[in-house]
Formats: sequence, C-alpha cells, structure tokens
Amino acid sequence: MQDLGNLGLKYLNKYADHVVYDHINAQNIENKLKL
Repeated sequence: MQDLGNLGLKYLNKYADHVVYDHINAQNIENKLKL
C-alpha cells in the first residue's frame, strides 16, 4: 500500500507541474495578444 501511495504522489506532482506550466503559458499568450 505504501508503494501505491508513493506512485500516486509522483503522479499528482507531475500533473500539478503540468497544470501550472499550462497556466503560465496561457497567461503569456494572453499578454502577447493584448500587445
């Protein structure tokens, strides 16, 4: 069960990084469109 928990945390961390990265990209695109 411990291994499953660690695997879940790794997946969540990867997913969270991806979401944050996409959010920053979206903001950058919005800023470029405003210029």
